Amino acid sequence: SVQAGKNTFAKTTAYADSVGVSRSSALETQVAVSGTTFGTELQGDPSDKIAQQITQFAKLRGLSKQETGSLTLALNQTLGRERVSMQEINQLTQSGGITDARAIAARGLGYTPQQFSKVQESTGGLDPKLFVTSFLRQGLNDAQLSQPTVEKSAQFKEQALGAQTEKFAGAVSAPVLEVYKAGLDLLSSSLKLLNDNAGTLSAVLSGALSVSL
Repeated sequence: SVQAGKNTFAKTTAYADSVGVSRSSALETQVAVSGTTFGTELQGDPSDKIAQQITQFAKLRGLSKQETGSLTLALNQTLGRERVSMQEINQLTQSGGITDARAIAARGLGYTPQQFSKVQESTGGLDPKLFVTSFLRQGLNDAQLSQPTVEKSAQFKEQALGAQTEKFAGAVSAPVLEVYKAGLDLLSSSLKLLNDNAGTLSAVLSGALSVSL
């Protein structure tokens, strides 16, 4: 619904501001994860939590917007699988730019890398939900421990400045956005009214045409 979309927009932008990341990047992640989890047990709050964890993980790791997009895509594709194979983990390493993805996943599940490989082979792959949530939880924990080092990087500072600039631009354009939202609501209501009364309108037009002819 329109209201649900507004609530998600408000919640996501508020979260982005609270952790100091780009609103647009956070919204892109939210939309991507929501699309993958729609109609599954992860729809709703679990999906929102995963999106927020990806956003925070990317921020703490100092990932660029493009790298965050690649990470989101890789995790989304993992969530869409029946089982997580080494192929998905390798994709996290390559496309997602997380060179230690396998080690993070292993620690998140309480395994050594060797044990993790054996479990993968013996089970035919891990449950996607278990893998992604464990990976993100462990990844966040690792990233928080190394945050002071990451915060010194030029890329991290550039991202922080970009997030602040975007937040300021959003504040300036807020009145315009509200007018835009109001316009969408009005258009939606008008279309619904037209649809609900299509039969009546058709009858009136038919009558008018017959009189004129």
